[in-house]
Parts: sequence; C-alpha cells; structure tokens
Amino acid sequence: MNRKFFVTGTDTDVGKTVVCAGLLKGALAKGPAHYWKPIQSGTISDDDTQKVAELSGAPADAFFSPEYRFKAPLSPHLAAEMEGRHIALDTLLKSAAKILASTETLIVEGAGGLLVPLAPGLLQIDLIAALKLPVILVVYDKLGAINHTLLSLEACRSRNIPIHGVILNRAGTIDGNQKSIEEYGKVRVLGRIFETPLPEAVQNIASL
Repeated sequence: MNRKFFVTGTDTDVGKTVVCAGLLKGALAKGPAHYWKPIQSGTISDDDTQKVAELSGAPADAFFSPEYRFKAPLSPHLAAEMEGRHIALDTLLKSAAKILASTETLIVEGAGGLLVPLAPGLLQIDLIAALKLPVILVVYDKLGAINHTLLSLEACRSRNIPIHGVILNRAGTIDGNQKSIEEYGKVRVLGRIFETPLPEAVQNIASL
C-alpha cells in the first residue's frame, strides 16, 4: 500500500496545511511518518511546517526542512525573484530522492495550487509529475468547487499523475458537491470536513 502522497489544492487557502496536520496525526498513530514542504514562502508570518507541528503534535523528527524558504508570502517564483534566488527542479528532486528513501510514510505539501509557477518554465505540477507521487486534492467545499476540482483533476490526468482522492474541506451547506465530484470527476472523495475549531478538524481528518 502506498503511504507517500503529495497534498495539493484547487487554490491557496483551501486548508492544505490543516489537512496535512490531520493526515500526519493519523499516520503517526499507526507508525513512523513524516512531513515535508519543499518550498515555503512567507517564513516571517506563515510557516506551514511549524503549523503542522503545532496542530498534529508530531515530534520534531517527523519533519524534513524545506529545500527553499522565502520571506515574502507570495507565489514561489515571485518570492524567489525578490531575494535574487532561483528554484531548480534538479535540486528539489535530489532532496526528494533522499527523503523518499528514508521513510515509508510521507506527506508532501505543495505551495498553492497545481499551476503555481516555481521558476521560468517550471510549474508546481511539473514537480509533482517528476516525484511520481499520488495526489490528494484539497478542495474548499463551496459554490464553484465542482468546476475547480474537475479542472485540477484534468490537469493531473493530462500529465499521468495518479490521484489518490479528494478531501472536501471547510464544508458548508452545499450538499451536492461530493456526489457531483465523484460522478463527473471519476474520483473518490476521501472525506468531507466541516468547518469546526482547528483541533477538531485535524482529529476528523486523522480519522479518515
């Protein structure tokens, strides 16, 4: 059974970090598990590795350090440009190879959505395809979620990226999204998480 996944979203601020915290917490209940965010933008006020650590209660040795850290909370290519730096796919893949070989259970969190630029000629989806990890797609469960989800699924399939499933996060009053996404997207919805206090949401995800 594959226990290594790349968690991405249909947009920024859809709850990927909370989902990663829950997935890590659930995995740790069964054995050793790790989390890695390869590219972190916004280290001054918004560090996702630290958030996952706080929300999941995971020990320090469950975390791999980001390969790239940028101060500005911007798209990675812009944050890198501001610091006169460049994100290189080869560098990311070298680190990934070591990390993937060192753990049996790994949650990798992407930056924003699938088509976020990382560098000229390089999108996040290119990194995902190169890693060959199945995707868990986090969707903000609101009006428009069906369209956003189907577009993201199509982008993954066009690059032969395996899709493990979808998590509908911050669910509200629209009850038809799950059925429509499963029917039209030909994908499994792993869970529908309602908007609750963060500790409760993390526990709900851990129980999936």
